[in-house]
Amino acid sequence: MTRKHVIAASALAIAVVAVGAAVAFNSPGETASSGAQTQGPVTPSASGAATPGDTSAPSTSEPLTPKGSADPDPNPDPDPAPSLSPTDRGSGWPTQAPIPGTDDISILPPSEPIKPLLTGSPPESATANGSMVPGFPSAIPVAPKSVLGTTSVSSSDGIVQAGLDATTPDSTQDVVTFYQTAFGKLGLAGSSSASVGGSTAVSFARGADAITLTVTATRQGSEYTVFAVFGSAG
Repeated sequence: MTRKHVIAASALAIAVVAVGAAVAFNSPGETASSGAQTQGPVTPSASGAATPGDTSAPSTSEPLTPKGSADPDPNPDPDPAPSLSPTDRGSGWPTQAPIPGTDDISILPPSEPIKPLLTGSPPESATANGSMVPGFPSAIPVAPKSVLGTTSVSSSDGIVQAGLDATTPDSTQDVVTFYQTAFGKLGLAGSSSASVGGSTAVSFARGADAITLTVTATRQGSEYTVFAVFGSAG
């Protein structure tokens, strides 16, 4: 073999060794690459993180509900009743029965005006001692067993004033009861009034007429005065 042939053979051997080394160097990467391609699909785990190689189907025990949606009504009303307005109720809707005795309120006759206790011409002004003055109003009686002191009457512009004072052996309560009964028959309502010195005062009123009775207890019984104002005379 010539020297030229030896050199060519050596070069060929070196080239074969180099090719083999290159093939050996590249084989592990291809194996790793092929191994990565054969792994199973990545699926989410129970905690929500992806787990390589887990091929099990995702859990379906709890259905997914969109966030913010309201829970459905478990017992929906298939046919809700419509609300009725007063105009839609019709003649069959129950109504409240009228209150008995109120149908004729609007047709009651008007009340009669209160008539004055003193009518006719106003009396002349006068005063008397121990007797009844002429023209004294008959609406003011004298209590039983009374002894008259002074009686008076006066008139001005249709207003008549009358008064008397007297004594009686009857008690204070007897005098009050007498005048309450007498004035009550004329429609005069009585009420207690302010008094002084242990006296008892009762006021009576009816329309424009007013009468005041004042009674004071004494050792012999009681003494009293009656003062009246009649609002319209004539």
